[in-house]
Amino acid sequence: MALPANIGRIDALLNPWRPVIGAAFDGYRNHVVRMASYCLLLKPCDAIEQQKIEIAACFHDIGIWTAGTLDYLPPSAAVAREYLGANALEAWSDEIARMIVTHHKLRPATDEASALVELFRKGDLVDLSIGLVKFGLPAAVVNSVKAACPNAGFHRNLCRLELGWFLKHPLNPVPMMKWRGERILSAGLAPRRGGGALKSVDAGACGVGLDAPASKPVLRTPAPAFRTSASTPEVSASALQESLRLPKYRRRYLNRRRRCFLGRWRRKKGRRGASEP
Repeated sequence: MALPANIGRIDALLNPWRPVIGAAFDGYRNHVVRMASYCLLLKPCDAIEQQKIEIAACFHDIGIWTAGTLDYLPPSAAVAREYLGANALEAWSDEIARMIVTHHKLRPATDEASALVELFRKGDLVDLSIGLVKFGLPAAVVNSVKAACPNAGFHRNLCRLELGWFLKHPLNPVPMMKWRGERILSAGLAPRRGGGALKSVDAGACGVGLDAPASKPVLRTPAPAFRTSASTPEVSASALQESLRLPKYRRRYLNRRRRCFLGRWRRKKGRRGASEP
């Protein structure tokens, strides 16, 4: 099956980010191609709408790596805004930012000014659910998209990152999920890196609020394709893995539990062996 997404445009947008995303690049790239294809299969789009969908798809999860957090919606939207500003597409900034910050909304985004916001949410959910949620797409079409663009470990990496986040933030296990679709633009709130409390920012100045007050700025990582310097992004894949490590006290606690379990198991095994004739 020929995928409806413009793979050449997607690759051109994503390839500069390969060093940042690291080993997860192929999985993320294929996820972007699949979800953009699902959007275009769910509703016929003109050339401008297709370009908007593909730009939003390329940047919709990229905050995982640029900001080193699973609370990645505001950082992802901010990177998309920088790309649009650098390519004379500022008029699309608000619409694409809304597509990104609401794509994990659990309820339909029917109150949005642009119909692409809800279409984008559906396309992502079809791929996130591995085709269990289809929104009317035939099963044969979904299977053809998955066969043309393999998973490449995307869901496995997502589960690993989610597990690492949950062990460190059990009270905030899925920070990117939105029930009521809180408007980050109007609320003027940006999540701290690594989770925790929200802090107020000037939403009008930064769109979805990645720039914090001057006293303690949030990490800002421009896209490599339009950086003014040749320096590498501030957060690498190895730094992300390091940020998801358990705290030292938590590792000690789990090691004690493991030793206690092994000790009980060995004593029980010893008693069972002694009771045998």
